[in-house]
Amino acid sequence: MTGMRKRSVNGIMSHSFHALRPKSPLSRVKTMNNSIKVLNEGNEHVFEVEDKELILDAAIRQQVPIPYTCRNGTCRTCLYQVVEGTVIQEDADICMISEQELEAGRRLLCMSTLQGDAVIEKVVRKRRRPEGEVTNLGATAI
Repeated sequence: MTGMRKRSVNGIMSHSFHALRPKSPLSRVKTMNNSIKVLNEGNEHVFEVEDKELILDAAIRQQVPIPYTCRNGTCRTCLYQVVEGTVIQEDADICMISEQELEAGRRLLCMSTLQGDAVIEKVVRKRRRPEGEVTNLGATAI
């Protein structure tokens, strides 16, 4: 399809033709959504995550309770274990997550995306000993 456009250059009218581009077929394609099941200390939530959307952003958008603080990979509040599926840790080099944790399947949801459906479970931090509590480490005084 073509169209004609009139324009003035230095007071002289000229005509130019331009092609009318049809809308891209990609603009009509719906983005793929992935489903994620989140296990969080006895609670279970299932929600949709759009293609390339951060998991935490999807949870917030759908009012799914996911603990978080920083939203930039530094506080580790949103640390989860991948039980099933593929969860991609984005920008792992700037996040507070080690190579060993990544290899073990742990991810920070504030900086992670999905590749297909997945099941994840909240990593529960080990209980810290109260201050002053002494543990016998097997050492004997001489």
